[in-house]
Amino acid sequence: MIVWGNMNVFRFVGDMSHVFSIIVLLLRLRVAKNANGISLKTQELFLIVFVSRYIDLFTRFYSLYNTFMKIAYICSTATIVYMIRKTEPLKSTYDKTQDSFKHLEFAVAPSFGLACVWNLFGPHRFDIMEILWDFSIILESITIIPQLITLQRYREVENLTSEVTEPPPEVYLTVIATGKTPDFDDDNTAVVDADDNGPPCCGSIDLEISDDENPN
Repeated sequence: MIVWGNMNVFRFVGDMSHVFSIIVLLLRLRVAKNANGISLKTQELFLIVFVSRYIDLFTRFYSLYNTFMKIAYICSTATIVYMIRKTEPLKSTYDKTQDSFKHLEFAVAPSFGLACVWNLFGPHRFDIMEILWDFSIILESITIIPQLITLQRYREVENLTSEVTEPPPEVYLTVIATGKTPDFDDDNTAVVDADDNGPPCCGSIDLEISDDENPN
């Protein structure tokens, strides 16, 4: 594993990639003042992932970097969700018909169920922190699905109507920055799974924030 001092390279690159995607999306919302092509469902899934994974903010302190990044992820993602849901003109330009993936039924509930089943047969036997940790890992592997579906539907509308409905390039840039991170995280995630006996399911966008200090 490559390390700069006490900093894992995979962890740092993964963190910065997701931070970059959040900054791009926030700037795009502020400047363009529309939510065209953005999946609110994906942002809500990210928020659920971050809150469930970083609940240990209230119980343990690892480092200033660790704490800052956890708070930054939660606050910035919550800001995006709030802006699209509550502020104009973003609220009016958000198209619910294009972002119709039932994320609670087909992402959150199954992920939580799998986490509970995994812990039922695991060594910790329904430890709440373990369940939330595993739930966040499973859920994060599918958070990008609503965004991909939204982009696909915009392209279908454009093909049917011959009208330009293609989302701005910033949306695609955000998807690339978010979805590319697991390529950097594969080696690191394998180490985490081997050490933690966590669910052998997926790469992760920002798992490296707490891999060295996993509460398990």
